[in-house]
This record gives sequence, C-alpha cells and structure tokens, in this order.
Amino acid sequence: MRSPRNIVILTPGFPADESDDSCMPYLQVYLKGVLASNGSVRFRVISMQYPYSSKVYSWHGITVIACGGKNSPFPFRLRHWLYAWNHLSRLHQEERIDVVHSFWLTECTFLAQKWASYNGVKHVATGMGQDVLIQNRYLKHINFKTLSTVAVSRFQADKFERTTGKQPDHVIPWGLDHSGDFDTDRTIDILGVGSLTQLKDFNTFL
Repeated sequence: MRSPRNIVILTPGFPADESDDSCMPYLQVYLKGVLASNGSVRFRVISMQYPYSSKVYSWHGITVIACGGKNSPFPFRLRHWLYAWNHLSRLHQEERIDVVHSFWLTECTFLAQKWASYNGVKHVATGMGQDVLIQNRYLKHINFKTLSTVAVSRFQADKFERTTGKQPDHVIPWGLDHSGDFDTDRTIDILGVGSLTQLKDFNTFL
C-alpha cells in the first residue's frame, strides 16, 4: 500500500491555533476540504513570519512549524530562511517530501525553489495578489521554468504574463466552504470585507 502523498506548505503566515479563523481563511478552507475528501494526502506546514514565536504545534491534525520571523528586516530575516531550510531538510530526511507548495511569489517561493532544486523535489508556487506585479523584486530571482505556477484568477494570470512574459501553468480560484448552515434570507446586497488600508481603497468601493 502506497504511503500518503507528502506535501509541505511554505507560507509567510498560518493560524496560530484552531480558533485563529481570520488568518488566511482561504488556505484553512482548502486544507480542511482536501483532508476531508482525500485520505491519500498528508500536509505539513512551515510558516516563516507568523505566528511570531518559534514553535511546533498541531492544527486540525496538521503539524505546523513556525519559524517566528516577525517580519524582521534584512539581514535578520536570513536567520529565519535558514530555519525554514533546515526544517525542510529534516522533514525530507524523516519522510521524503513529494511536493513543496509555496505561497506568494516572494521569499517563500524563492527559498522553496532553491531547496526543491537542490533536493530534486517538485515545487508548486501560488501567486496571491500584488506579488505578480513588476514591483515585486523577488520575481527576477525566480526561475519559473523549474516550478509549476498557479494564479488564483484569470485577471491575476494576465498580470503575471505582462510582468514575466509567461502565462502561469494553472488558474485555480480559491474554493468556498458550503458545509455549514447559512441563512438564505438576504439582508445585504453588497458587502466589502478587508483591512481599512489605502491598498484596499474603500473610498472607491463606497
């Protein structure tokens, strides 16, 4: 009998515990959905920056390794890159990693590509937003020929192509959790959800 497919996720942040439902809810829904429908996949998570303390804990049965980067500036950030590299190597030694899946085409993808290429492991990278724009300084240091890229929308895929000259390999929107009970009586026609920052531009939304 084949052992479960072993996937390690490298991400800037991950929920600090099972009650932390505001941290990357799309990734939470994805992981729960896959685990509920496919018993042949095993996930482990390495989180670079958040939670802000270094620790190992369980999230709905998934082992999470927090590097505790706290969004440190360079050169202090390099220490947490080394932590993540060493954690990947240790996990790979314990049980061969089949796929490394990195999120944001920034430090996680840059680091995952170096590690995956060195160890001969498949690497998938998902762009999450503005990381596909030319302002992202990491893009010129990522060799997109050696990994599989995923965009979460057609709009983002087109932006990625304008920036890199290459279409992403896949366009896979995030899913929604329809397992709960929802009130079908609609009392709101338009809803805006997000941080009240200049980037979200709620003035234009209003």
